[in-house]
Amino acid sequence: MYNPDVPNNEITRSYGRYIDVEVHPGYIQRYAHLASIEPGLAVGTVLTQGQAIGILGMTGNGWHAPVSTAHLHFEVRVAGSPVNPASFLNSPCPWSLPFGGLI
Repeated sequence: MYNPDVPNNEITRSYGRYIDVEVHPGYIQRYAHLASIEPGLAVGTVLTQGQAIGILGMTGNGWHAPVSTAHLHFEVRVAGSPVNPASFLNSPCPWSLPFGGLI
């Protein structure tokens, strides 16, 4: 689901500090540019609705310039590729598991 050469939940060049949440096999939600990750979260942690996973931040670089203001980068990935999240946010959930775990 993710590149094993880029450790998850750590700082990477473009995303900064990020978390991937597998909401269904093959469906990942990525939360990036986090200032910090909630203590106790680890690969395999099962999340619940409303659970804090991190603090809004400005780590990493954007595609063309350094991140200059705190914000959340939200991304949906299907089979490892990013897709437009609007199709998921504006329609019924395509999977039966509403929340997943960290991968």
